[in-house]
Amino acid sequence: MKTPFRLAAALCASAALFVSCKGQPEQQEGDFADNLKLSDYRPVSVFKTPQSDIRQASFPVIDIHSHAYVEDVEGLQQWVKDMDENNVEKVIIQTKAYGEEFDRLYDLYKGVSDRFELWCGIDMSSWGTPDFPAKAIEELERCWRKGAKGVGELIDKGLGERASCKVKSPGLHFNDDCLIPIFSKCAELGMPVSCHVADPIWMYEEIDEHNDGYMNAAEWKIDMTQPGIIGLEELVATMEDACAKNPETTFFACHFINLSHDYEQLGQILDRHPNLYIDNSARHLESCVTPRATKKFYEKYADRILFGTDNNASSRLYRLLWRILESEDEHFYAPGQTYHWPLHGIGLSDETLEKILHNIEDSAKGTVSEDDFAGLFDDFDVNSNKLGATVAKRLARAFGNIDALMAASFDELKAVDEIGERIAGAVRAFFAKEENLQLVANLKDAGLKFEMEEETGVEKSDILLCKSNKDVLGANLTDKYYTSKSPRRAPSPNSK
Repeated sequence: MKTPFRLAAALCASAALFVSCKGQPEQQEGDFADNLKLSDYRPVSVFKTPQSDIRQASFPVIDIHSHAYVEDVEGLQQWVKDMDENNVEKVIIQTKAYGEEFDRLYDLYKGVSDRFELWCGIDMSSWGTPDFPAKAIEELERCWRKGAKGVGELIDKGLGERASCKVKSPGLHFNDDCLIPIFSKCAELGMPVSCHVADPIWMYEEIDEHNDGYMNAAEWKIDMTQPGIIGLEELVATMEDACAKNPETTFFACHFINLSHDYEQLGQILDRHPNLYIDNSARHLESCVTPRATKKFYEKYADRILFGTDNNASSRLYRLLWRILESEDEHFYAPGQTYHWPLHGIGLSDETLEKILHNIEDSAKGTVSEDDFAGLFDDFDVNSNKLGATVAKRLARAFGNIDALMAASFDELKAVDEIGERIAGAVRAFFAKEENLQLVANLKDAGLKFEMEEETGVEKSDILLCKSNKDVLGANLTDKYYTSKSPRRAPSPNSK
């Protein structure tokens, strides 16, 4: 008869448990830290410091790095309105696409606004076959004739280029010799190449209590156990090697080449490769946490840094970026930011800010496409760094009139003293467009001369530049082309 004993034991245990629970204090608020998930952490700054409300960029902006996030007319029209409100003059859409997909996106975006500039991808579908790279070059030229102004975004996070319409190219890094003919063709056509290598350093660190980019790193962690994958430093080395192997090609390395944690190394790379530029897209939050070091780097390399978003930029995002670049605000947070560190304004000088926000023009000296060569007919910008007076004079002396210049082959142009492949490609690109040929015809019909007798005393280069016939050109022709040479200072930011 063990049942009564078991019952008594159970009753005693229950009583003891009751006394024990009753004697425990209630959970204190301080214990909340033991239960708070980092993913739920939403700090609010308590510092009573200036809070800038910068409604638009202080200088005209070219966003070098965006994508085809919007694929309907209404959405694109709203995007243009946001651009207007924020002093954004042009957005580069790096489509990564080719073939019918590039044509579709080009027609969609250009059908809404010429302020969208579209870049194509590289057709990698023949990679690994005897048709590569010839097939890729053929499609690149076709996209260029359609209107592509650059190539991008090419992406290599360790396993090889993967961006061009999702075609897998295992092991094809940007310094591969088989890409040299393609990059050479880009130089000939005046098409910069936008390359993304690696990811931020936090994605390569252990996802543990010591990783200060923990939340974002956990989402974007690079799996270095994959066969054949190469890491951050090796990928940066392939980018450097690509620049060295293709000195005539202009490269835009996205996201500070993912070296915003080491400005000394990044600066040394820029010093070694004059054909390399970097953009700051999608690395504003990472870079502004070290505002003094970042400002010093911006000021030193302002001529080599391009502004980008890598986002479907709304007014809210634009204004956060203006606050980061322009203000000296301290210790603030952005809604939805994926890191859990406070942000700081970098406080760039006006000189640096103007360069960064509008830098693609300077970065593309001699390597640009037909829009930049439109200065040939632009009476208000005859000394543009895209086609300076010296270059125009050399072309005039070599060919004598516009018809000869239009008929000149790439090799004939390149052979002119100090012209080279880049400007030769830009000239050929300009005259490949039917609309530009029509413009020349219209100017001739209007009475503009494109050659000059020696006794007039007017240099032929002035005629080729339309420098001496302002009345014929008129603003209605020059306004057709995208130009913005003088800064337009926005209203001073409001401070609370």
